[in-house]
Amino acid sequence: MGSRLRQLRENAELSQEALAVAVGTTSQQISRLERGDRRLTTTWMLRLAPHLGVAPAALLPGSGYLVYDQTEIALLNLWREMPDNERLGLLALLRRVATREATS
Repeated sequence: MGSRLRQLRENAELSQEALAVAVGTTSQQISRLERGDRRLTTTWMLRLAPHLGVAPAALLPGSGYLVYDQTEIALLNLWREMPDNERLGLLALLRRVATREATS
């Protein structure tokens, strides 16, 4: 389990210290979780996942959950901040663009 946490942390471009500060713990605790010296409980997964840009289940090995890069995380955060009517308009625009490129 630990190596998955390390991979997600590195993909999020966070140091152990930065992740620790974000979740209110120490870098030593993050290190223990990454090495598997400390059990990655549901509580830990719920604390860590938002800062890693993933669903909590993505921390489980072999979960099959996608790992997002920084650009995708930024887009998701912007999407979540948008009102529903703006989301629908943007989605329609993206579909038109994708359809044009697919037929080009």
